[in-house]
Amino acid sequence: MTQLLEAISEEAPCGEYLKDNRTLYRGLRNFFNQAQSSYRQLMESPDALNDEELLTQNASNWSQLSAECEKTIATVSKDVEVMCWFASAQPFSGQPLENLSNVLASFADLLVQYWDDLHPKPPLKKLKSEDEAGQAKEWAEFRVKPFLQLVGERDGTGLLSMPLQSIGLIGAIDYSRYYAAERDGQLDSLKSEAAQVIASEKSQVTATILLLGEIKRQLVLIESTMAEKCRAVGAQPVSFRFINQTVDRLINATHYLVGNLIVPWPLDAKVESATEADVDAAADAVNDVTQAQGAGEISMPNVNTVTNDVVALQSGGEIYTRDQAFQQLRQISEYFSRTEPHSPVYMLLERAIRWGYMSLPDLLNEMVGEDDKMMGRMYQLAGLESVDKTIIPDPTISASELRHKQQAAPVSYNAPPVSVPKPHAPEAPVASQGEPKSEPSSNDGESSGNLSSFEW
Repeated sequence: MTQLLEAISEEAPCGEYLKDNRTLYRGLRNFFNQAQSSYRQLMESPDALNDEELLTQNASNWSQLSAECEKTIATVSKDVEVMCWFASAQPFSGQPLENLSNVLASFADLLVQYWDDLHPKPPLKKLKSEDEAGQAKEWAEFRVKPFLQLVGERDGTGLLSMPLQSIGLIGAIDYSRYYAAERDGQLDSLKSEAAQVIASEKSQVTATILLLGEIKRQLVLIESTMAEKCRAVGAQPVSFRFINQTVDRLINATHYLVGNLIVPWPLDAKVESATEADVDAAADAVNDVTQAQGAGEISMPNVNTVTNDVVALQSGGEIYTRDQAFQQLRQISEYFSRTEPHSPVYMLLERAIRWGYMSLPDLLNEMVGEDDKMMGRMYQLAGLESVDKTIIPDPTISASELRHKQQAAPVSYNAPPVSVPKPHAPEAPVASQGEPKSEPSSNDGESSGNLSSFEW
């Protein structure tokens, strides 16, 4: 995938505007339409799994589309729409999750490295605006429009939604089988089948879980990068809410079937091992603080490492810094994202984190916005907008400040743990009724008029 990130030429690092090369663009769209057509036939055929000819033709169509898109991005035009087609072909490849993860990672890098030059970037004569600010906004809108095709505008739509739900999670068990088993009260039987697979293929199942987590991470990264670039020029980004929900369903279904057969859960936050020197330094810091406390009736925080007289704080103990507080909010957000992906709770928590790290002008701009339409405001008030995961700095505090805060802190105690049963009711695999029969629009150079409002 490294060739995708190399500049096509010095003068034009992202190559040519593809829609001006109608022969090449129409050829690529024909490859895409053929792949879509064969997949539609598979979905509509009751005996599709036994139709070797149809299965072979479908795999061949997607493979050809993938190859043509990769060649185009590397040598002709780094175009967002072609990149979306390239990503959509990966669930049909020999290693669907691994290949999709790699393509999404390259996609994220392209957005960061080439945003200002990425295509589609129509020439100035095709833009409506005459000033630079308006032109930058129009170009951003052209770039984000193809994302709607990939991630969908509502549940069950988008090029990745249904193919992902047909990928084996544990052996031959995919999300569709998981949902059917839950609906029919056969989850115990499916868990037994999953246990047999895990017994012999534990490392492979673990790898699948990690790949799902990486795909989710790359989707969040792409969405946040795009949203940041759009906000900078006043354009509206595309929400990845529905594709994120699809991936969450796969992760939650796998988590339920795995149960306690893979412990710890591979996607849980990993505790980094400390070096011997770090451990000694942490021990010295603890001793210093304990001596300063005298009787030592004040509880100590969790101390991970100490370097150059700075203590790294873990969540779960006394809160001493705002970064540590936001880390705990992030843990709560991730819990609701895993267990209640249909709920806006985790989105609202992520928004609170994002707002906590914004400057006042940026915060006011996002809260007030320029769109006064009532439906747009209701959509935002419901907390259903695009969620950008803000990077939270590792919480640290100087040893002297920590000592001072602990001496002034009230006596604390640990509350008994509360056991909360984990919900596991899955959501149905959803597919758009009627939408698959329509081909993607090929209107050249039209800006989107149905992007979701991003302002509050």
